[in-house]
Amino acid sequence: MSIKINLSGHSDKFAADCYELTFAKNVNFIFGRNGTGKTTIATEIKNQLSVDFDVCLFNDFDGIAENARLDAISLGTENATIQKKLDVIDKEIIEIIKKT
Repeated sequence: MSIKINLSGHSDKFAADCYELTFAKNVNFIFGRNGTGKTTIATEIKNQLSVDFDVCLFNDFDGIAENARLDAISLGTENATIQKKLDVIDKEIIEIIKKT
């Protein structure tokens, strides 16, 4: 089974003969230098295939936050954002305790 991804919506990034990308295996790796279109391809894979397949993307470490108190990490952009807010509140609590 092969899966095709349409990249024609990104004519500014890909040549006309590269508007269609075909994957023929169960596992595929996309690698290349910065600015070569890896994130664009990954986003199109998610946009075009997530209805029929479980598509998981790892874009960067922005969606990962460490919780030292629980000795754990939080995965997901929303969790990482919440964890950063919790870190600020924890620091504020420490400052309040120091003042008392």
